[in-house]
Parts: sequence; C-alpha cells; structure tokens
Amino acid sequence: MKKVILLLAFSFTCMLAQSQIIINELEADAGNNDGNGGDWIEFKNIGTSSEDMSCWRLTNGGSVIISFPNGLIVPAGAYVLVGNAAKMMCATCDYKSMSSLFTLNANGFGTGTGLYANTIFLNTDLALNGGCGCLTGSGNYNNGSGTGDRVMLMTDAGAIIDAMLYAGGN
Repeated sequence: MKKVILLLAFSFTCMLAQSQIIINELEADAGNNDGNGGDWIEFKNIGTSSEDMSCWRLTNGGSVIISFPNGLIVPAGAYVLVGNAAKMMCATCDYKSMSSLFTLNANGFGTGTGLYANTIFLNTDLALNGGCGCLTGSGNYNNGSGTGDRVMLMTDAGAIIDAMLYAGGN
C-alpha cells in the first residue's frame, strides 16, 4: 500500500512540474510580408503559476530557430507573442496599430498596454526597438503549396513542451 501511495504522490508531483505553456496561434501567411519574415507565433500559459521561458527554444527544424532570452517570465494566463516588429507593425503591415502598445526592455521583450496588458511581445528583429537578436534563419514558417510545417517548443534541456503540425507539415 505504501508503494502505491508513493507512486501516486510521485506521479502527481511530476504532473505539477510539467509546463503549462502551449502554442496558441500561428500566422504563417503574413499578408504583405508573407515569405519575408512577417510570420508570428503566440503562446499561452494555461497554468496557475508563472513560467520561466529563459533559454527555451522554438524551431521548425530549419528556417525558424528562436532562443528565448533570459528573464522571460510568463504569468499565469498570459500570452507571449513572438515576431519581427519591423515586419508586423510597420505603417503598411497587418498590425500597424500595435507598435505603440509595447515597451521593450534591453532583452527585446516587454508587456503591452490596453487590450494587450496580458501579452508579452518578443521582438526577433535586431534593428527595431532593440530586438532580442534571438532568431536564426529567415523567420518564415512554410505555408506554400499546402506543404505546411511543424513547430516545436522546447526547454533549455531539450524537453518538448508543445508541438504542432499544420497543413500536412512533417
């Protein structure tokens, strides 16, 4: 009986230790910047406590490899929006009004205001607002010819936190 109780306690502890960050939304067809680095991805912390995403990685296995900067703490219920501000929030971009809603720190991320007060934006661009410089590759998620793509979110130790296939991706 003691072994069963210990096993249940261990299993419950492991379940509590698992991350509650999920891939919430992905834009692989970025309007006027499609194929030019305007794609973005959003995560959500569905857990009841903050999650430290420092040194985590996001990849599609090729054109997108993002290393999250130190200090990226996501409160419970909050979102993380990851993209290139110059391609998402320019005067002719799809989300031009968002450029004034986020104040970024020296590591290239910051919390929004108004409707985006529960969102942290991570800017992968080097030039605009002191982006994080954390992107390796073009930043384009594959959406052409219906081939789709895959994305994986991993901890700094390489454990897969969440993954997604879309439009027949591999």
